[in-house]
Amino acid sequence: MRLALRHVNAFPILLLSCLALSSCGIFSLSPFPMTLAQTLAVRDFSKEIDDPSLDEFHPFVLESGATRLILLVGGQLYPDGKPWLFVLKEDLSSAQEPFTRAELGAINGNRAMVDSNGQVVVGNVRFDILDSTLKKFGLVVSPGSLSKWGFPMSPSGDNVANMDSSGLAFTWDRYTFDWALPVSESKPIRSTGRNLWLRAVFADPNPATANVILAFEENKNSTTDTSTTYFVRVPRSQFNGGLANNFLDDALNYPSTTKTDLESSHMGCTADGIVAYEHSSQSWIIFPFEAPNVVQSMRVGEISDDLDNQRVAWSYSGGYACVYDKRSRTLSKVAKWWK
Repeated sequence: MRLALRHVNAFPILLLSCLALSSCGIFSLSPFPMTLAQTLAVRDFSKEIDDPSLDEFHPFVLESGATRLILLVGGQLYPDGKPWLFVLKEDLSSAQEPFTRAELGAINGNRAMVDSNGQVVVGNVRFDILDSTLKKFGLVVSPGSLSKWGFPMSPSGDNVANMDSSGLAFTWDRYTFDWALPVSESKPIRSTGRNLWLRAVFADPNPATANVILAFEENKNSTTDTSTTYFVRVPRSQFNGGLANNFLDDALNYPSTTKTDLESSHMGCTADGIVAYEHSSQSWIIFPFEAPNVVQSMRVGEISDDLDNQRVAWSYSGGYACVYDKRSRTLSKVAKWWK
């Protein structure tokens, strides 16, 4: 069975839904009581993740049609004998016993994606998918790991990994379908302007889908103290050497949408649109990329503490998010709040 990963960079939207979680995993108070009913499931990991200082777990959602699995992946410094990779069903129950770092071997990196072979890659470890469980296949052939955003270019094609930007330069690694022969590539994002930082990569779980969306944040305006975020639609095929220099300057070939005053390090994408927290309105908003002015919002007030302490992944087509709260070491599944 082929799975595709809807990896969404952490964006604590569920506070949005959300919930103040007690340390024992039971909701004590909700700062947003009108959204409490959107909580679909909660799981307390405080006994399994028994050291509160080891808090850098991130959720990921894997999708294949109506079949979905949820991963909770640990940080690099977690002890070898402790649970490091949890494989969960949609109700947050365990699909299998968790993997430890010792069981995974020389694990390096903690990002997750499904590659062009339909295998799950976590860091530099590859897994086969067997009856909705994961079985270790081996390590990525070449040195290196999946440590930043990545996606398959096409079914049975190359894999793009470790996408990043610095100043006006955009970089990524391109691997063959079997994770061999990496090629490091770089392109200038635009010809002039303030520095841009890659904040998210949104890719439809179907690797045959033509486009991905790159979200770049521009340095803050010193006068207004607001930031600009560019959402740029790029054909997957162009990461095979065809991406143009200064592509952000070319609105015709790379249609883009610009938004200001978003919390650009905490965004996500669903089949319905792009989700982000807007500072000026203290609201979560969703806007369809095809109709970016059609905005729905939910005011939640100032949630900076939650933004700092929660990690979130959306099911692209499942209509829910998974949020890991490092303070309570709980994972919650929360339904969408828009129509």
